[in-house]
Amino acid sequence: MAAAAYRMARQNAQQTQAQVLRLHTELAQETLLRYNGMLKSTWDLLASARSRIDSVDAALQAQRQAWLAHADLMGVLAGLPYVDSTGASGAASPSNTRTAGH
Repeated sequence: MAAAAYRMARQNAQQTQAQVLRLHTELAQETLLRYNGMLKSTWDLLASARSRIDSVDAALQAQRQAWLAHADLMGVLAGLPYVDSTGASGAASPSNTRTAGH
């Protein structure tokens, strides 16, 4: 179970990171072109930056889950009982990691 959870989390992290990188680059170029052409306001530029930050955060959370699954797998291989620390408690969800209301 630990090996399957690790493979799934690692695959999810890789896919999310590749998707975020592609979308991040396209969105940044598009928004900057529109801003420079005075087709977008400063607020639109800031909203675009916020969405890029949120997508990068999602990719980092997926990578975090992969590392937690890797730690679980290493623990099982060392003889410890399997305890799913990647999402069992829900305390590490991305919505709960925000502490400041910026």
